[in-house]
Amino acid sequence: MAKTKKERVSVKAEKKVNIKYGLDLGQMIHEYISNHPTWTQTEISDIIKIGRQGMSHRLRNPSYGTCYDIIEISILLQKDFITPMLEVIKNNGVYEPVRYSIEEVERLKADVALYKDLYERQKREVDLLHKVAEGKS
Repeated sequence: MAKTKKERVSVKAEKKVNIKYGLDLGQMIHEYISNHPTWTQTEISDIIKIGRQGMSHRLRNPSYGTCYDIIEISILLQKDFITPMLEVIKNNGVYEPVRYSIEEVERLKADVALYKDLYERQKREVDLLHKVAEGKS
């Protein structure tokens, strides 16, 4: 009779990560690397000369590392990860990941009004078709 191994169950509680100002640089960098068509975490960790586990720890850390680490990864990936930090400083500790220009907001309002009009028109046509179908029954 073959014995099967029991699955190891971890009883360690996960550490609660304290994300200050709503800005998680480690997660932002992790998502960028994951969505990049050619880079992998292993390749990047080899280039910046840290181990895979060290890279994993940096990506799980909301501050990612030191300011030099952030500059280095920004240059390597050719992606600006410094501007979100400057936005937090500029907005007195509030991080707003998406900002829209006035033109974009006006365009979106016009689109919403158009779709609302189309919806109302379609609803009237459907109601009319229901009345016609009930009349023939």
